[in-house]
Amino acid sequence: MTWVLGWPFYHDDAIKIAKKLNLVKDPNAEEVKYIDAGRSWVIDRAGILQGFCCWVGTMPELVISAYVEFGDKPTPPTNAELDRDYLMSKKQYRRLKRLMPLRDFAWYQHDDPSCTLYKTTKWVYDDEEEKGEEAKDESKCEGAADTEEEEEVVDDDGGSDWEDEDDEDCDCETVRASARKRSYA
Repeated sequence: MTWVLGWPFYHDDAIKIAKKLNLVKDPNAEEVKYIDAGRSWVIDRAGILQGFCCWVGTMPELVISAYVEFGDKPTPPTNAELDRDYLMSKKQYRRLKRLMPLRDFAWYQHDDPSCTLYKTTKWVYDDEEEKGEEAKDESKCEGAADTEEEEEVVDDDGGSDWEDEDDEDCDCETVRASARKRSYA
């Protein structure tokens, strides 16, 4: 399933925008015309590149995407897996925020006929060790005695993921993934 990170553009919001700006000239127009006019106006003004039909609850809605993860995965990607080059720019975000109400920012499943629709998100364990740890935690909650030695907990900030294993003797600093910095040369 393709996962879309973004904001749903609800029908009610599009109708309010179209009526406020008087985008539909026909006084007897149906709601569909107001919805189309409101959405078209926002997308044109904001310069939005991608909008997807996604499942929001049990209904398909247009979702303005900040990021899209293509593929057939049962879970949305984590923040560490996001490719920052494909995120919506801050300029587009500010434009969009001025034009429409941004609410319910989350991951949504794209209504893609080539993929499986996951009605519930199944969290997949990447190794058997995690399943074992959860079993230990449940026994501790039930009041079982703790006979094991306490393990040292290391707070991993993710910086080690970006270190190059081949350059052990290198004096360079670890580079973290972040937004590109502009150089004014």
